[in-house]
Amino acid sequence: MSAINSAVIEGHTAVAAYLLDHGADIETGESDIRSPLALAIGRGYIATAEMLLNRGANANAAGHPLARMNLASDLRELLESHGAIDDTILREVPPMHLLCVSRLVNDRTASEFANHFAAEIRRAAENAGARVTGPLHLIYRGRNPRRAYLASAPDEITPSYELEVALPVYEFTHNSPPGFYYRIATPFKSVAAETKGERKTIETGWWILENAVFNEGLGPTYEVREVYRAWHGFGAVENVIELQCGLFGATRTQSGELDYGHDDRAYIRGAFR
Repeated sequence: MSAINSAVIEGHTAVAAYLLDHGADIETGESDIRSPLALAIGRGYIATAEMLLNRGANANAAGHPLARMNLASDLRELLESHGAIDDTILREVPPMHLLCVSRLVNDRTASEFANHFAAEIRRAAENAGARVTGPLHLIYRGRNPRRAYLASAPDEITPSYELEVALPVYEFTHNSPPGFYYRIATPFKSVAAETKGERKTIETGWWILENAVFNEGLGPTYEVREVYRAWHGFGAVENVIELQCGLFGATRTQSGELDYGHDDRAYIRGAFR
């Protein structure tokens, strides 16, 4: 066991802070042993958890929604304030009009593409006289967030996938700006949750959402969306994001409830688990 994990297990906050000051890995884990923050959460050590969070620990390190864990209210509030997912919800996103640009990227090139076009797409919408009606979307197609979360090395190159930068606009009635296209997105059935912070927190958030999909007896479509309530640049700590993980097999009943259907459950469980 690493020295920092030993310190956390014993509740020695000052020792853990000292080890971080001297190069200890704040996200370390050995085989089945979890990260320092996950260990602190499991033992209810709020002072240790606060120290780790203030030094940049992944707020979603426990790997579960806060509402599903037996946590003291002050610890739960602390974690949520740093971006930990409180709970997941089933959500059907209505159709929307989008101004878009997309590229094939991987996890090394996604940041440059997203940062460049997040600024450019707003300028393009303004120059075209389009009224923006919602926050910036990053839409991933063909990227398995679980694979990124379980990557064997931090710099492992993931396969290429499509990344679409999209901006909701009022219905378009004229030509799209050069280099961009306009489309009407169909309703999007998803499991959703809000988080905030840098990429490691988001990636663990995807893990939490995908587990929630499996727990419903469904499977992910691997179209996933990050809806930025606050955007400060790709991976910025100040970002506030709603994560939306697309799912198979859900339909809307007349009463407005999401109905998964027995046959869909059986098919998805067999295909994806």
